[in-house]
Amino acid sequence: LERLVSAARPEWPEPPAVMEERILAALGLAAPQTAPAGWLRRAPRSRRLRMLVVGAALAASGTALGVALMDRSGGSGPGAPASLAFEAPVAPLRSTAFLDGQDLAVGGGGEVVVVAARAGRVVAVARIGGTWGAPARLSHPRVRARNPAVAAGPGGRAVAVWRERVPGSEVRRRFSLPGGAPAGALAVRLGTRWRAVASVRSPAGWSPAGRVSPPARRERDVRAPDVAMADSGEAIAAYALDGRAWAVARGATGAWGRPVPLSRGPEVATDPALAIDPGSGWGLAVWAARLDHPRSGRRWSVRAAVRPPGRPWEPARTLAADLPGMPLPAAAVNGRGEAAVVWQADGTRAANR
Repeated sequence: LERLVSAARPEWPEPPAVMEERILAALGLAAPQTAPAGWLRRAPRSRRLRMLVVGAALAASGTALGVALMDRSGGSGPGAPASLAFEAPVAPLRSTAFLDGQDLAVGGGGEVVVVAARAGRVVAVARIGGTWGAPARLSHPRVRARNPAVAAGPGGRAVAVWRERVPGSEVRRRFSLPGGAPAGALAVRLGTRWRAVASVRSPAGWSPAGRVSPPARRERDVRAPDVAMADSGEAIAAYALDGRAWAVARGATGAWGRPVPLSRGPEVATDPALAIDPGSGWGLAVWAARLDHPRSGRRWSVRAAVRPPGRPWEPARTLAADLPGMPLPAAAVNGRGEAAVVWQADGTRAANR
C-alpha cells in the first residue's frame, strides 16, 4: 500500500529559495536564527515549505476560531449564548469490548441517557441530577443485540430500541471414521431471524425487553430501528421490514400497540428516522425509498409522514425524488411544532414545515 501511495503521489516542483524567504517573512519567521529554528534549516526545502503552508493555514483557522468563540461566549447581557466550555471527560461505560452502535438522548429536565451495544449486549447508563448511575443491561445475555437507539423524557423516563437475533434451532450431526472412532461434529443453526425490541425506563428502572416488530427472515430488515419520546411519556418506534417503513406507538403507560405501515407501493423503504414534538406529541417519520428502474437504474426518494396527536398517520409525502444516491434522511421537531428534514443530494438539502 505504501508503494502504491508513493507511486500515485504527484511530483511537487522544488520551490525557489526566494519563494521560501517571502513566505517566512510573511509569517513573521524571518527573525535572526535561534536554536529552535535550526531544524528548519536542516529540513529538505520542499518538505519545509509544505509544513510552513499547512502551519499557516492551521494558525489562521485557529485564530479565527478563537476570535469567533470569544465573540460568542463573551458578554453576560440578555440573550447571550451559554458558555462553550466543556467539563472534563468521564467514562460512564467502561469496557474493552467492541462497540456495535451507541446513542445518546437528553430529557426535558437535563437528564442524559446513553445506550451502547458492546460484544453483542445492549447496556444503558443514565445521568440524573448531575450524577451518572450504574450501567444496566437491557438485552438478554444469550441473545445477540446491536444497533441501539434511545429517546428521553423528563423525570428520568426513557425508551431504548434495538434489534436482536432470534436464535432459531440448532441441528448437530456427528461424524465417525471408518473404524468407528469419532471424527467430529457439524452444527448448523436454522430459522435465525431478527426483530426489533424495546425497553422503557421509569423511576423504578428499566423494564424487560418487549417485542416491537415481528421476526424478519432477512438480516437487512429491522437493521437500525429508531425511537422518539414526548414529554408525556408517549413513545414511537420505527423500523423497515419487508420493504416497508413501519411505526408502532406506546402510550405513557401500557404496552406497545400494533405496527402500522407508513409506506406503500413497489418502492423499498430503508433507514427510517423519527422526531416528535415534546409538548404536543406531533410525530414525524422520514425514510429513504429505493426504486429500481429498468432503464435509468436505481433511484432514490425521500418520504415523510406526519402523525397528529391521538390520530392515525397521514399519507406519506414526497420531499425529493429521482435522486441518484442514497439520501440518508434525518428529522427534528422543536417545542413549537416546527419541523425540519435534511437529506443528502449533491450536498445537504432541507425542507421545513
